[in-house]
Amino acid sequence: MVSCTKKKTLTSEETKVVQEFKELIYELRVVLIGPILQELLSEISNICRKNGIQGSHIDFLISSFAINNNIKVFTTDKDFNHYSKIIKEIKLHNIREDFKSGCTHE
Repeated sequence: MVSCTKKKTLTSEETKVVQEFKELIYELRVVLIGPILQELLSEISNICRKNGIQGSHIDFLISSFAINNNIKVFTTDKDFNHYSKIIKEIKLHNIREDFKSGCTHE
């Protein structure tokens, strides 16, 4: 049986994101999500809602885990920029300058 699948050509921005994620794996800096505190999850949701920011339960789950474990969120979801402006404890990971210029470890 032959299976043919088309590979999507990544945009320049997508390539940078993939390179950054590969580097985080290489450096053993990727964290698997575990238990979180329900109170923190609710607090994040309430603070955002009071400030007119809508968010998904999954986004708030990710945010509460990141705060609880003092880690940065690696995402291309622009909603997290809004969350982090309201809740200063949410830290976002920025793509490194060397990946922006096209350097890789491959």
